[in-house]
Amino acid sequence: MSAPGDKSAPAGGPAPPRRRWPVRFFHQRPRLSVAAAVFVLATGALTWAGVHPVSAVLFGFDLGALVFLAGLVLLFNHSTPAHMRDQALAQDTGRWGLLWSSVVLAAVVMVALGAELHSARAGGAAAIAGAALSIVLSWLFINTMFALHYAHGYYGDYGVQHQGLDFPKTDKPDYWDFAYFAICIGMTFQVSDVQITSRYLRRVVLLHSVIAFFFNVFIIALSVNIVASQG
Repeated sequence: MSAPGDKSAPAGGPAPPRRRWPVRFFHQRPRLSVAAAVFVLATGALTWAGVHPVSAVLFGFDLGALVFLAGLVLLFNHSTPAHMRDQALAQDTGRWGLLWSSVVLAAVVMVALGAELHSARAGGAAAIAGAALSIVLSWLFINTMFALHYAHGYYGDYGVQHQGLDFPKTDKPDYWDFAYFAICIGMTFQVSDVQITSRYLRRVVLLHSVIAFFFNVFIIALSVNIVASQG
């Protein structure tokens, strides 16, 4: 029998079983889980069919990223601040690990694109279009992941003590506001009209800006290389 005041188990019976961390992590992120499954299945199927592994990885990433971004557009269009707060609390586990994993994945895609340059030179317009699609999707993917990180932080952990970001004339910013903030950093490595009001957020934005700078430099070099190879 539990001691008085013991809240380890509900009065009606034993507590429901707690999901293990990996299961809980992906269960809380259905869009990411579906996109990851699409990536793995598409890459595996193409590799099994005889497609070069690098090409299979790029195609799998493109397909998974399209599924993920399409799901986020629906989420962004229909979420309220209350729903965003629920999402932030539910997805608090592993947010930094997810962000770093996304950065690593985007970097792997860039390296794979570099390895595909030789094929792009010989493949003509179709190969160039495929490389361009991978570049755009990887750029959108990494900046969108930062947008989610900012949004869930604002309505989650650091939002409890200080919101960290001040959106002009906007008391309850939605996902599109955070996407705007993240995309501005991804394009210009600086903020626009949104004010950063906490030291913690300045460090996160600094990290985002540095990653975006090197990411964009690599994209420009890769794009110039592809175009020059067709000259």
